[in-house]
Amino acid sequence: MWQLSEAEIELSNVSHKEIKYLWVYSAANIHVVNWHQKLISQRRAAGYDVKGICNTLPEDNYRWYPYAELDQKWRRRHKGLMELYSQIALAMEDRDVLILYNGANLHPEFVQQLSGFKVYTFGDPESWNQLAGPIGPAFDLHFGNQFSEVEKFKKNGMVNAYFCPLGSQVFKDEVDHLNKEQLLDIRLRQNSIALFCGRTGWRNERLDTLYAAFPTAYIKGKGWPAGYATEQEIKETYLTTQIGWNIHNTTGFNFRTYDLASYGVMQLCDCTEDLHKIFIEGSEIIGYSSVAECIEKTNYYLSHPEEQREIAYNAWRRWQRDYTPSKVWDYLTRRIALHLPEAKRKQSSINSADHLMSQLQIDAAGITHWESSYAASKGIAKGWEPYGYTAKTLENILLKALAQSQPDSILEVGCGNSSWLPYLGKRTGASVSGLDYSASGCKLAEANLAAEQVEGTIYHGDLFSPPENLIGQFDFVYSLGVVEHFSDTDGVIMALKRFVRPGGWLLTEIPNLKGSFHGLLTHFWQPGIFFKHVPLNSDDLSTAYERCGLSQVEAGYAGLFSLNIVAWGKEPRWPQAEKTLLPLLYPTVRLSERVLAKVKNYKSPIHFLAPFIYATGRVEN
Repeated sequence: MWQLSEAEIELSNVSHKEIKYLWVYSAANIHVVNWHQKLISQRRAAGYDVKGICNTLPEDNYRWYPYAELDQKWRRRHKGLMELYSQIALAMEDRDVLILYNGANLHPEFVQQLSGFKVYTFGDPESWNQLAGPIGPAFDLHFGNQFSEVEKFKKNGMVNAYFCPLGSQVFKDEVDHLNKEQLLDIRLRQNSIALFCGRTGWRNERLDTLYAAFPTAYIKGKGWPAGYATEQEIKETYLTTQIGWNIHNTTGFNFRTYDLASYGVMQLCDCTEDLHKIFIEGSEIIGYSSVAECIEKTNYYLSHPEEQREIAYNAWRRWQRDYTPSKVWDYLTRRIALHLPEAKRKQSSINSADHLMSQLQIDAAGITHWESSYAASKGIAKGWEPYGYTAKTLENILLKALAQSQPDSILEVGCGNSSWLPYLGKRTGASVSGLDYSASGCKLAEANLAAEQVEGTIYHGDLFSPPENLIGQFDFVYSLGVVEHFSDTDGVIMALKRFVRPGGWLLTEIPNLKGSFHGLLTHFWQPGIFFKHVPLNSDDLSTAYERCGLSQVEAGYAGLFSLNIVAWGKEPRWPQAEKTLLPLLYPTVRLSERVLAKVKNYKSPIHFLAPFIYATGRVEN
């Protein structure tokens, strides 16, 4: 028997509701997403601490990926997948257990890096090699919706494996008007037979034989003349139907196995091998092994309505006892509670999440790009101050934000070879620090501070897994040209925000590359440089700030125009042409810088021409 014993129920009575769950589910469409959201809402109302995340991407038509495709997306750090994984990693910071429902779209290498106790559920025997086989071993506990899968888990080394019924898609409140009197009344069942399933090559012969024998049967789905049925139509039809055929497309039980019982429809089911393990055959369900047997039994129970209704009523009672969504959840979480070691609980920490986030974030430029850039640099000239229009525009952005925050402590993230850190240290008198993941960039930043005789500390570390003593320590945190190199904008803003102490401010500056003159010029002349960026506009940046919980957000464009923002001399599309053009271009760039600097207008009336985008926001107390 797969059910819990009385002793197991007693052991799990309290603990299964003390656990914090993350329910990660696959959904083929928005209707399935809504179903899971309703399930989560009901479980919360019942006292469970559960969060939910859909792991099939709307922009990819809610597909689950066969393992070969999932592995390729993981290796290439697919933007949508990495954003999803970042969301899951952050959500697991305060969760004890991750439950992967449907067994898809989480790469095993990602799962292994997650903290907490991981649970895998799976229900499609034909997809074993695409899902459970390669993904399942990364989990701690396994559930199969078919009995054959439980044995397969164990044979493949996943020994903590149990059967868990798929259960119905029908919630109890959707059919709460049904009672014994209604279910036994054949007069309320005007429709004799119903089947909602699509026509496929391997089962068309059986379907055609059944339809020929019962031409008045209510049949809809892909390939049928009557076409598809709506969810409401299916519900209304089942509530007035006597007999439901169940013809599976796999060797295991489907949702229909449980849904028919919820509506009080007597079921004729073709999966006979393990049928007795979930229903009592002859009393709660009727099995058949061939189309001829199905036809024979259909005729029998249509002509024996009292027997038919009694079986349907018994199945409905069994559904209420074991197979509603809430009953399946209760069984699943009790099993988890019995297996979850106390040591595994609440072990999620900011360090483990930070480490994983650093693995998921994609620097489109890459460490090699930065190391090679810094290797060619000699640092800044002694007494450096911003000169020329482009540098003056950046100065205006920084000083405006500093005047607002009045900081005692400043951190620059992405400080490699920074000229701004010593300048701001002298200008404001605040203590200054910097963080960069390039060792060469850190050495240059330290040399620049020393050359300007400004005291400060440079930290060699990753933005996403920084030294703990930097978290929440700074009045003002800024980055210049950092955020746009990462695929997950929200993730990098959240990482930057963590350095700001309550009441402090965050400033982000990026080049204006999205639908702009600078973007078009860079894409045309330096495509290699362009594709090391993730183009954003002002709305993208301000929305990310708001989603990350910053207040008093201000974002906009800065500067009239700049040719100096282009990284001339680096990765040109046509190297030979550049050798000819650069000697002519540099004087033009220098002249434009001097002329625009005299104008002293750092606002941007024409966003298409603006060189910079910025955003500021406050971290609330």
